[in-house]
Amino acid sequence: MHRKEKYSYNLNEYGFRHEIEKMFGTNQLERIHEIEDCDFGILDMETDQTTNFHKKFYKKVGDTNFLDVYRNFLKDVISLEKKDNTIEIGPLFRQLELENWSDLKSKLPLIYQSIPYVGQIQHRARGTVLGSICHGDPTSELPLCFLALNGKIHLKSKKGLRLISANDFYLGPLLTSKNSNEVAIKLELPTKKEATGYAFNEVSEKYSDYAIASFAVVTDDNKIRFTLGGIPSKPTVIEWDMKNFEFIDELLNDFAWNLDIEDDQHASATYKRDLIRKVGKNTILSSVKNI
Repeated sequence: MHRKEKYSYNLNEYGFRHEIEKMFGTNQLERIHEIEDCDFGILDMETDQTTNFHKKFYKKVGDTNFLDVYRNFLKDVISLEKKDNTIEIGPLFRQLELENWSDLKSKLPLIYQSIPYVGQIQHRARGTVLGSICHGDPTSELPLCFLALNGKIHLKSKKGLRLISANDFYLGPLLTSKNSNEVAIKLELPTKKEATGYAFNEVSEKYSDYAIASFAVVTDDNKIRFTLGGIPSKPTVIEWDMKNFEFIDELLNDFAWNLDIEDDQHASATYKRDLIRKVGKNTILSSVKNI
């Protein structure tokens, strides 16, 4: 049986309840329908199926602090906040808003390269950044970049808050370590580091289609962090020491053969392994070039 969970917010910080109770002159919001002298006509229906309550509520709400409370609430859930070395993104921040952010290229160059591949502009206008990452589609671009950057997700439940790194988040196709009684409330991504290169590449049957293979690479003087999407059943990451850069062909070939790759309606296993060896190598070279 499906159980519906309730997720509370900070009542002191977001006093929605207090403002509405003040409007109705009651401290028992759950019993508001029993208020006999209420002039809102809560249950009075009109022929157009609208209620007197809604009309009077929205007329009166301007006389309270409700809208100010609501604006503060939205700042947290539809937000992008710059911290010292991270960007924090709220749960309702849409992909198109991120794409249009003026500092995206300088702060999150990997996201800047990948986000034009995320669906089409209609999808990005409706889809949220955190929603895509939590959905965990193995062919999706944002989960791949989240893993490449090893970002963090803040989860909340009745038991409290939990912080999970991208390395521990994806368990399988459309399967994450977020529990059913948790909601994601914040995404944390590290900003561009000095002497670090970022590169993204994707192969699909047509532009904006599901990726047959996608690659997100982060390199610095010490390591190559190589992430692969589309081919494995979940976004997958492997790290190599930069000292072994001259053996990158062998490393990619071993990685390709160690994956459980099968033929499907989009491409053969042989073709997919070739993509890892060739497009994967080009993506690594682009990343190293950007250091």
